[in-house]
Amino acid sequence: MSSPPLSRLQRHLGLRPGQGLPLALLGAQSALLGIALICFYGVANARFLDVWEPADLPWTYIAAAVVVTAASLGFAGAERRLGLRIAASGSLALLALIGALQWWGLRQAPRAPALAFIGPVDFRLLWVLGNLALWSQVNAVFDIQQVKRLTPPLILAFVTGVLGYGLLSGVAVAALGSTNLVGLVAGVLGVVALVAGLVPTGERPAKGEVATAPERLPRAALGFVIVLLVYDAISTFAAYVVDYAFLSAVDQRFPDPDASAVFLGRYMGGMTLAVVVVTALLAGPVMRRWGVKGSLLANPASVGLAAVSALGALLLGAPDLLIFALVVLAKGANETAVPTFTGPGVRVAVLALPPSHQVRALSWYDGVVAPLAIGLTGVGLLVVQRLGVVGLRESLGLLAILLVAWVPLTFAVGRAYPRAVRERLGGGPAALDRARRIVAGQEDGDRALAVELLQTEGALTDDASPR
Repeated sequence: MSSPPLSRLQRHLGLRPGQGLPLALLGAQSALLGIALICFYGVANARFLDVWEPADLPWTYIAAAVVVTAASLGFAGAERRLGLRIAASGSLALLALIGALQWWGLRQAPRAPALAFIGPVDFRLLWVLGNLALWSQVNAVFDIQQVKRLTPPLILAFVTGVLGYGLLSGVAVAALGSTNLVGLVAGVLGVVALVAGLVPTGERPAKGEVATAPERLPRAALGFVIVLLVYDAISTFAAYVVDYAFLSAVDQRFPDPDASAVFLGRYMGGMTLAVVVVTALLAGPVMRRWGVKGSLLANPASVGLAAVSALGALLLGAPDLLIFALVVLAKGANETAVPTFTGPGVRVAVLALPPSHQVRALSWYDGVVAPLAIGLTGVGLLVVQRLGVVGLRESLGLLAILLVAWVPLTFAVGRAYPRAVRERLGGGPAALDRARRIVAGQEDGDRALAVELLQTEGALTDDASPR
């Protein structure tokens, strides 16, 4: 007699009894977060470009660096003191309140410069805290092998929300207007906060010591974190150089804020369709075949190819429309690679760290280093603006230079990751032997982590038995 479809699905995803409900809640949270982010992305940037100039964008990068860094450190502190469930739901509720206040302010003064400026800053805050809350909960509920299996479905839930709204953005803007869309975002975030509060994240290790600082990272883990954070800084710098060129081009082609909001919504919806396809066909196989290194390499490879193509077209005097299309493609390459490959690679990578450091590492990755890199990008763009040398050619040239550091850093992360996993199993050559014994059932230990070490070291056969 065949087993029910639900049971077969649970086995396929590697779920243990009682994990179906948390996965459903996290999937709903991911989809709703996608709706809120894509909706607010179009409105926030369209409002900003209606009131401010593209040359003012670097100031939003600097402001975001301050706000997001403070908020992320606050999230990590709240997680230690109050627990992950309260930290996640409370952060999302705060974002909903901020959105409601912005909606009220825009109804009173639709073109207020301060509110237009806050929009892009708040979008980056929503992106970081929303993802930090979601993936911290995922890592708390599931082990490292489950996270590798469940990341593609959770990303598909996110991009389904993004795609659904992106394809309907024109109808939404026409029916509600861009101002009321901010109120819609606030309402969606309120629901996300409620869903996050229902996820049974359980007690984290050493929960009785939440008021104390975690123990110091072991040497290999510390080296791994440093390399990963440097990778984060370079990739963020590259992403916002592309973002600057992209929004400048959009402002020139779509001066009307509603038209700009429609284009941005449709563009992101179209890019999300690419994310759906790539996630369904490539995300899982790449992670299983090439691991963390392969997932992180996809970002510089795809963005670099698009940016170098755009630079070549510019230097060869290609038509403006072709150059615009290639710049849009460079932006789209980043929008596709980050959620499909980079994000999952990082979420899996931090599980190599001791449990007490995992949320802190995500907080530093998403909420400290990345915003500081954004701020430095803003400062750099302001400096070159003063010198009168900033432009599309310079931006694309800078991206080409960044690739020289970005690609080698990816391989450095790939080398440091298995050392960190090995250290969690005792370190040294004996760690591999211990992993084999754990997988074979001859010794107690974290079987998921042992399997991960054997896979990264190529010491696991196709039938998941140790060599």
